[in-house]
Amino acid sequence: MVDDVDLWQLKPGHKIRTQNGAEAEVLSETEDGERIKVRYLEAKDEPSLVGTEDHVNEGDIETMDLGC
Repeated sequence: MVDDVDLWQLKPGHKIRTQNGAEAEVLSETEDGERIKVRYLEAKDEPSLVGTEDHVNEGDIETMDLGC
């Protein structure tokens, strides 16, 4: 898990990996500092998630890739 998740750093196009191992792309910046909107790109354990959108909170994020 990322120690200090700062959702304010995440911008559209950045990638995250969730605690359940799914990879997602950030669609919009946080409006409240608590959640971000993402689209799932890969989800090995739940393939039905791929292509769907969701709001993710900081506790759900395992890793962040800000270098996109």
